[in-house]
Amino acid sequence: MDLASDLCRDAIYEVLTHSLMETMGKCRLLSKEYNKLTYEPFFTKLHSQGTNIVSGFLIQNVIKNEYKISFVSTNALKTHTQISFDFLLEHVEIVSSTNQGVLFCHAHNKSCYYVCDPSIQQRQKILNPKTRYDTIESSLMIERSKPLRYKIVRFSKPKFHSYKEFYMYHCIRLELFESTT
Repeated sequence: MDLASDLCRDAIYEVLTHSLMETMGKCRLLSKEYNKLTYEPFFTKLHSQGTNIVSGFLIQNVIKNEYKISFVSTNALKTHTQISFDFLLEHVEIVSSTNQGVLFCHAHNKSCYYVCDPSIQQRQKILNPKTRYDTIESSLMIERSKPLRYKIVRFSKPKFHSYKEFYMYHCIRLELFESTT
């Protein structure tokens, strides 16, 4: 490779390590090379050090019929990072999560659903899905972070099947909830 190409690649690398996650998400769409680069462990470590981004895992346990959520940081330099879930006001089950850290939660004791962003300690109550169907799976997708726009997809099946319907085919219902509606 020539010097100009290496210089250009180094400049892009430097810009990406200091960019916001939203910007990096757009840069991943530019090329396969940039996409691959941003998922490399060395890059994610540098990016975390160059920005105020917290990365780690959410762990959910059930203790005495109550859901407990805790955060474990993957950044050795920011081990003091703790995320509080006290803003949820009740014990919730995490139904789905996104790479951006936004959660889709279900509070069983009140039978209501929330979309939560633990990094800014905010939650938004959303409409309950129709309960005449049994949920198979749900998923959350972020469309835009500022202002927060998302879609929730829920796959469900009827609670009761007729004898004929059960043996001939399986019915799966798809529901789409958009935050803008």
